Amino acid sequence: IVAEIKGVIFLGGGRTYHAEYDIAVTHNDEQWSILRRFREFNKLYQHLATRAGGEEALAVKGITFPEKSIFGSYLSTDNSTIENRKRDLQKFLSSVFETNEFADDVLVLTFIDSVNKGVSGINRDLGPQRIVKETFCDVLISGKLPGLIWSRCYVALTVDGYLYVMQSKYEESHESLASWCLTTPGVTVTAKGPAIQIAASTHPLKLKLAFKSGPDTTFWIRTM
Repeated sequence: IVAEIKGVIFLGGGRTYHAEYDIAVTHNDEQWSILRRFREFNKLYQHLATRAGGEEALAVKGITFPEKSIFGSYLSTDNSTIENRKRDLQKFLSSVFETNEFADDVLVLTFIDSVNKGVSGINRDLGPQRIVKETFCDVLISGKLPGLIWSRCYVALTVDGYLYVMQSKYEESHESLASWCLTTPGVTVTAKGPAIQIAASTHPLKLKLAFKSGPDTTFWIRTM
């Protein structure tokens, strides 16, 4: 097993803003990518420490773990903290997989997603034949509090016109924050410049969706 942290993406918004580490996994001549939060690394470390007989026993094997920030996930997303964590977490992963002792551990295999191999929850749930597009995008949410909060979410569009907005790439359709059918009566589509605007009056919040053209196929959703 080889696991290499390729980068970091930021998801959520406001108090839910956090970093997830993009990891390239190679296992049994197969390759895929997964996203994992710091707390998922920590859960793996605590499990291995218990199995080894304690953190000191695990350190003897050359496996150590970075300390958790006392400021929580939101204030732990500054560049210096992230880069330091990325380096230390890579060292942790490399040391875990350099030994064969934990290669068949259930939680290790779960961490690298050996069964689903990085496939999204919505893709597993609905099937790849139903998914037209799935990506991360920024959702502008207005709630009871004054002001608007941008939240980076995972979004999927299906062949039958349903749009699902989820907090995580690994959530399924029934776990979505919201979903709309864009083909129902009351939905209008207009084109202006490079963008396509879709306004829906069928949902209490009303939906305004803009697909951005160009090499970057990310699209934005605004709920009002």
